[in-house]
Amino acid sequence: MTVTAGATAPIVAAVAKSGAVTYAEIVSSIPARSAGPDIRAGVDHLIETACAAVQTAGARHAKVISLLSPSPSMRNTVYCLVDGAPDHRAIERDIQTAVNRISAEVPGFRLKQAVQFESIGPIHIPEIGTFAGTKVTALVEVSTENAGVPA
Repeated sequence: MTVTAGATAPIVAAVAKSGAVTYAEIVSSIPARSAGPDIRAGVDHLIETACAAVQTAGARHAKVISLLSPSPSMRNTVYCLVDGAPDHRAIERDIQTAVNRISAEVPGFRLKQAVQFESIGPIHIPEIGTFAGTKVTALVEVSTENAGVPA
């Protein structure tokens, strides 16, 4: 499993514990200086692996966007569209539990800011149809500068 998948799939799984995740989108910013030829050549595989992991974690539909960044940290924005009005406190608690578990294994992993919630819809989303529910946004980071973790 890639670092992107390992850092984001547990977050999606945490959200999915409290609600049905119709769609999850990951925007992953990989430090350019740690993205050597193997990572650059395998970016399609990285995206496909992360997308499959997010769907396995509980998202019915998923999309992964991977960017190279000058930042020394790997940053991931996790968006989940959850049906209806899920329990915000339960989602925050489950995400924090996932972050604590990951940070015990991946030095430098942390939640960048408080989890965000936004009511949405009804809206039409291509390939999904009409959606009304809650957008959950979690921003996580793996600080490679201090941890020595390759992206």
